[in-house]
Amino acid sequence: MLILALLPGLILAQLRGDTYSTARQSKAAKFYYVYDGVPGFVDQDANGEVKGLLVDIMQKFEDYLRDTRGISVSVEFVQVPNKDFKIFMSDIKDGSGGVFGLSNVSIREERKKDYKFSPPYISNVSVLISNAKTPTLTNLGDLSARFSGKKAYSVSSSTYYARLDELRQAYYPDMEIISLPSVNEVMAKVSTDNDAFGVVDLNYYLQALKEKTPIKRHSIGDKGEDRFGVIMPLRNDWEPLIKDFFNNGFIGGPEYRLIISEHLGKGALRLIEGTN
Repeated sequence: MLILALLPGLILAQLRGDTYSTARQSKAAKFYYVYDGVPGFVDQDANGEVKGLLVDIMQKFEDYLRDTRGISVSVEFVQVPNKDFKIFMSDIKDGSGGVFGLSNVSIREERKKDYKFSPPYISNVSVLISNAKTPTLTNLGDLSARFSGKKAYSVSSSTYYARLDELRQAYYPDMEIISLPSVNEVMAKVSTDNDAFGVVDLNYYLQALKEKTPIKRHSIGDKGEDRFGVIMPLRNDWEPLIKDFFNNGFIGGPEYRLIISEHLGKGALRLIEGTN
C-alpha cells in the first residue's frame, strides 16, 4: 500500500476515488484512506508503515469486496498535515467516490448532513485525564474545588470539547477551556503541565500507559455513550456495501475481536464491550 505524504496547507479537494457503479463493471477500484493519526486506530509506525485496527478492518472490507463482488481494491493512504482534525474533516467532506476517513470520529446526527457513516465499529469510552501529580478525583461534585486554578484543554468542535462543556455546566462553571489543533497536543500539554486537564478517548490513555507518560485517569469521569464510524463524503456510493459488511457478522465476530485485542489489548475490549 502506498502512503501519500502531504505538505502543510495542501488541500485534498482533488481526491476522487473510484465509485462502486464504475467498479461493478471494471472489477477494480482505487480507494483513498485519509487519516489524521490516532494511536491504536491508524498511524505510521517507526518504519513509516500505516498500521492500526482501522487499517485491519478496512483490509477485511477489501477482502469482502473481492470475495463477494469480485472487485480488486488498491489503496493509497493520505495523512493530513500536523494530524489536524479540522483539516481531516474538511478533506473528507470535499472528496468523492472511494474516499474514506479513518479516525475516531463520533457518529452524530448533525454530521450526517455533510458526511456518510459506516455502522459503528467500536463503542468509545471518553476519559477525564490530568497530570499524574493531580490527586485522584472520586466525586464529580468535587471537580470545581479539586481542579480549581487548572485549565482544560481540548480540540474545538469535537466530542471532547462537548464533554468538557457538559462538566463545566454541571460541576465547574468557571472552567476555562482552551482549544488546541489535535489530541496529541492536548496529551502533550497535560503530561507536562501540572495545572492542565482534559478529556480524551480511551485509546489515547492506553497509549500513554504503554509509554509511561505522566498522565492520570480519573475514572469517575468516564463516559461511554459514543460510537465511532468510518466517515465518507456524501458523494460516496460504497456506503451500502460497508454497511452490509459490518452488519452481517463482522462486527463482534472472531476476526473483529482479534483485531481489537491486538491493537488495544484484551482489557480495552472488555471495557469497550461493557459500554454496550
